[in-house]
Amino acid sequence: AGLIETIKHQTDKTGGCATSLKQESSSRWLSLYNCLASILDNYEAISIVFKEKNKLNLIQIISKLALTQLLLLLLPLRCATRDIQNDQYPTLYLVQPFHQLLINTYSSYMKLHKFALDFDPDHFQSFCNTYPNEETELSGVKFFREKIHKLLVDIEMFDFFDDRHYFATFLHPKHRDMKSVSYAKKVEILSRLRTILTNMKPISNTDDIIVSRDQEQRKRFKSLNDYTADFEDDTMRRLAKQTMRNDDNNEVTVSSQDSCFSTEYTFTTATYQVSKPDEIDQYCAMKIPCSLIGKDPMLFWSQKSVQEFLPLLSRFARTIHAIPPTSASTERMFSISGWTLNNQRTNLLPSHLDDILVIQSGLRIETRNNDE
Repeated sequence: AGLIETIKHQTDKTGGCATSLKQESSSRWLSLYNCLASILDNYEAISIVFKEKNKLNLIQIISKLALTQLLLLLLPLRCATRDIQNDQYPTLYLVQPFHQLLINTYSSYMKLHKFALDFDPDHFQSFCNTYPNEETELSGVKFFREKIHKLLVDIEMFDFFDDRHYFATFLHPKHRDMKSVSYAKKVEILSRLRTILTNMKPISNTDDIIVSRDQEQRKRFKSLNDYTADFEDDTMRRLAKQTMRNDDNNEVTVSSQDSCFSTEYTFTTATYQVSKPDEIDQYCAMKIPCSLIGKDPMLFWSQKSVQEFLPLLSRFARTIHAIPPTSASTERMFSISGWTLNNQRTNLLPSHLDDILVIQSGLRIETRNNDE
């Protein structure tokens, strides 16, 4: 605390903008990035303080170049983790596309440069202009970059993802072409999905249909989701050229597939031909209004018309998208429960605790919507 106050005082004295150091926590690996970023932001102020205390060697062992390249190395992982752990909307569909994005990003030092310039140009523009070549990559940074890339490739080789990851990706209108998946894998995944839908019993009433949302919740921060466009439906990438108009003059988008059938059934042979499209085929061929395609897949699947047109697939989609990709949201809820159920409230009933947590969640959502 004394060092932080001294740094703030030194920054104010030199006419700079007072910032603060952030502490790394072993239980939250994202805090490591924040800690390193705060050291880099306060590098000059820290140097002055250590020099006054005759401890300049403590900061000199950390070069500014090494610090910046470490941040460059950790940035894609930090962004992917932050987006996937977001609890404002379902994010299971992001896991597989982000995995492919990370493989591509860590394949070379220059692709790390490009990612940093695309995602956070304010912090990395000057650095990338000063050190524009691969020759400037430190040997230690190169070692860890190659290790991370190999680990990501091994994850893909050993079939780390299960069907739920692929189902979630397919059941997001933006990613229904599953461009991040090989053709053979897509055929296999959709075949298993058809089997699941065949074994599902249709509902006899509309009680399961949920109310449509008025609008998509927006995030406060810039999302890595914006950089997975290479794995989205081709129509979404070239929307300006391939926009269609429906009867109400609303923009709609269609899948880039060549026919109304799923990709593995777009061909016919002398011995086999699809006679009737199922819900998967109909979903692939749907003309989806652009207003229903966003970061939240439930913006589309919560529509009553969609649930009536695709009753089995919409039920399954809501089940899949309810699966959290990480335990972060659960851990947040346990933390909030710990703050609520303190030593002064030990007699609080479990049902009352549940009610309090629901009310607090509703208030946070309302506050966030009002801020936006």
